[in-house]
Amino acid sequence: MFPLVLIPKEETELCKLQAQEWQPILDWFCERYNVQIESSREITGPHISQETKSVLRKHLQSYSLWAVHGFSFAVETVKSLILTLCCVDRHISVEKAVLLSRLEEEFQATGVVSNGPMSSVSKIYKQDFLPLFSSSISPLHQHLSNQNNS
Repeated sequence: MFPLVLIPKEETELCKLQAQEWQPILDWFCERYNVQIESSREITGPHISQETKSVLRKHLQSYSLWAVHGFSFAVETVKSLILTLCCVDRHISVEKAVLLSRLEEEFQATGVVSNGPMSSVSKIYKQDFLPLFSSSISPLHQHLSNQNNS
């Protein structure tokens, strides 16, 4: 599962917020892993080169099987390899990753649709996703610490 950052064509407040929050993450990620991934305004997403896929595949293959299972669980939780790797590299916190993965829902809950049912949905997502994602990232940090101490 490769990342997809979709920013709507219309210039809305949500669109501005997505660009403001995600662009620094994408920039850091691309520099850290020496890859090219751009945000997209199309549902089909950006073209991701074979070179970028190869770099990310090689990086993930450097981990043990147990760590890859942790990655799989983390990516499935936040639906983003980018956010997962940013957390593993301690570039962003678990809380920030969960917030970014749910940015549209958070915006709806606190922004334009603040009186709707989304505010309770947002709380449920936080209660569910934060512990799930945290429980998958913590062993990855432990795994990396053990590798560095070996």
